[in-house]
Amino acid sequence: MEKILVLLDNRKVSTHVVHFACHMARLSHSNLTGIFLEAEVEKEELTVVQAEAGDIVVESVLIRNTKANNRRAEEIRQQFFEVTERNGVQASFQTIGELPAATIKNKSRFADALVLDAALSIENPGSELPSRFVKTILQEAECPVVLAPENVQLIDNIVFVYNGMRSSVLAMKQFLHLFPGFKNKRVKVIDIGAEKDPFPESRKELADWLNCHFADVEVEPLDNAASKAFFHFLLKKRNDIVVMGSYGSGLLETFFEKDRVGDIHPTSIPLFIAH
Repeated sequence: MEKILVLLDNRKVSTHVVHFACHMARLSHSNLTGIFLEAEVEKEELTVVQAEAGDIVVESVLIRNTKANNRRAEEIRQQFFEVTERNGVQASFQTIGELPAATIKNKSRFADALVLDAALSIENPGSELPSRFVKTILQEAECPVVLAPENVQLIDNIVFVYNGMRSSVLAMKQFLHLFPGFKNKRVKVIDIGAEKDPFPESRKELADWLNCHFADVEVEPLDNAASKAFFHFLLKKRNDIVVMGSYGSGLLETFFEKDRVGDIHPTSIPLFIAH
């Protein structure tokens, strides 16, 4: 039995993220724990009027709208459990407030995967994708991070990104450990590091190793320009999952494209990222 965490906003429930986390939990026979980020509580202004020696003194006092926020948080958690129950997944929840990034890092140390939305933020939502908060989590997490797609689809194809580094192979191993049920899926290895790899013979060893675990494996070496074109093509896919072993070098941003007016759209496919 594995343990998967799903990171959620305490102000609203992202049902597509919960549905996808449930899908991952069923595939890996995992328990699911919802980690709710406590947003700064809303405040309302209360005007207090005092009389002092015939003069009127007006004081503005900010008070916490605690009852309303607690009620809304309870409704959000209830929606979470309704979705997990419909998906037949055993679930629990935790709430974190102060130092969320540090707390998530510590919790990820004792988890098998962390699922979240690329737009999740503890600040006001911005136009950046992934958000600054998500980028911090990607750098600090001590387990694989899965960025959930907007729409949940059945996964039929696995795309492994291989750059000749041990981190990309480690990502494959972690994915295999979590999802052994994918062995009948088609696997495509996108080899983007052939030009810099001092051990070119490792390509054959990689293919031989993957063939021990999957029935259909294809390795395709691509140069930098072709890789970007392929990743752009993946944006239109719906039934693939991309597994990569490192974050950075502009690769992640490839999966979040801008439209004509400059708005960034989230990827339609899940991304499994491991250090």
